Amino acid sequence: MPDPTLKTLSATQSAALFDVSPYTTRWLLWRVFSGLDTLEDLDEEENERMLWGNLHEPTVFYETLRRLNLEGRYNEDQDYVRHPSLPIGCTPDGEVWHPSKGKAVVQVKCTDWLIWKNDWTDELPPPQIVHQVQHEMLVMDAAWAVIPCLINGNELRLYEMYPDAEFQAEIVARTEQFFKDVKEGNEPDPLGVEMEVPALLKREYKPKEVVDLTGSEEAYNAIQALRHWEPLASSAKKGVDQAKAKLLALSGGAGIIKAHGYGCEIKLNPTKESAIELPPELRSKLEEVETYLTRRGDSHDMVLDSSDVIEAVTETLEWRAVTRKAGFMKKYSTWEEEAEGTPSWIEPFDTDIVGA
Repeated sequence: MPDPTLKTLSATQSAALFDVSPYTTRWLLWRVFSGLDTLEDLDEEENERMLWGNLHEPTVFYETLRRLNLEGRYNEDQDYVRHPSLPIGCTPDGEVWHPSKGKAVVQVKCTDWLIWKNDWTDELPPPQIVHQVQHEMLVMDAAWAVIPCLINGNELRLYEMYPDAEFQAEIVARTEQFFKDVKEGNEPDPLGVEMEVPALLKREYKPKEVVDLTGSEEAYNAIQALRHWEPLASSAKKGVDQAKAKLLALSGGAGIIKAHGYGCEIKLNPTKESAIELPPELRSKLEEVETYLTRRGDSHDMVLDSSDVIEAVTETLEWRAVTRKAGFMKKYSTWEEEAEGTPSWIEPFDTDIVGA
């Protein structure tokens, strides 16, 4: 939760000053604190994963207390805490107290196995979470931190972290410079990432105006990248899909394939079907219509005297949208190995090999 008074930066917001935030950037923050955008415009959308994460949060917190055999306080009201003298704040998930270590801030995380596998290690969370927890320890004057991570809803790992004085000093320095830039109207450059596009589109569009960026390496590289990748986008996807299908067929069910100096591992993770049900209030209305139609079936003045309508309503009551079919989620990873000799059939790679 950010500071509604715009007097402090929250733990997730200040991560943007280090370019590690998945939710915002320094330029987007500057627009908010300069009054050009609102917090609501840039706030995270609550998706299904976040919803279940919030529902699991108190359970994970109290299980953490049990496992550590410590007393603590869960931030049930999601109170925002401001540092007494620095322009930073945070909304901790809770606190625990250790008889010798002292007070610890708790930051609960819930993630699926694939995200944990890709972004976490056995020792450390991803960079944005490391930053978030360092920020929270500074705000809360905590001697340490606990990061309980619930993986796939059935595996709990506890990470401990301790204050990094040098890093926390950099958080303070960058935050104070940010507020100085806001006050003096020093607009930072956009990073040019996807999350900035909605705000970039709010700028005045000048169709006839020309900007000459001849001396800009970034502009040159961006134009060249667009010229190179845009024509290849559709054919590249087709080539990747066909290559994966071919490897799956050639594997004979094996998880690892080796072919003269190269290797490919295929990981198959089973997925369950997920579906969206009709909202309860809509189901209730449809049930009322069905009841009405059924009871007035013999009435001469009935306007909707049709079994087809009743059948349609009944089918609608059974409605659900399948958002993901059951099956397997496939992950391919390749590598190069040493190989002796070169078979005569090996030629420079050609997209025709995989039918792209």
